[in-house]
Amino acid sequence: MQKNTVIDTGSVKFTFTDSDGDIFAWFKLNPTDPRLLKRCKAMMDFFMDAGKNVRSPSQWEETVEKKFSEFLGYDCSRSLFGRIAATDVMSDGRIFASHVLDALIANVGPEIKKRRDAQKARYTAKYTK
Repeated sequence: MQKNTVIDTGSVKFTFTDSDGDIFAWFKLNPTDPRLLKRCKAMMDFFMDAGKNVRSPSQWEETVEKKFSEFLGYDCSRSLFGRIAATDVMSDGRIFASHVLDALIANVGPEIKKRRDAQKARYTAKYTK
């Protein structure tokens, strides 16, 4: 016999849709993961030094996709980069990885603040009655 326990891990699913509204890529991330800040710094350092040791476009693509898997903590090659490569140039001239990073920056900070505020309210509520 097997029993299943469902636990809300706090992960947020980020989806990317095309102009028809079809989801073509996604990833999950827990914005309150205590190791996230360290991985963010490593990701930022990587992009600041980007291209220094890249020998070919395919090597660059492989390296970027590997860094995203390290950052997210799981192999995201199929869910995030299965239909579109990290280094594919979008219609606005930016690579897809740039859009992914923008989504992270725009959403993770506010989500952390929301959760911290909720936690603070929960713990202070019992002392203010």
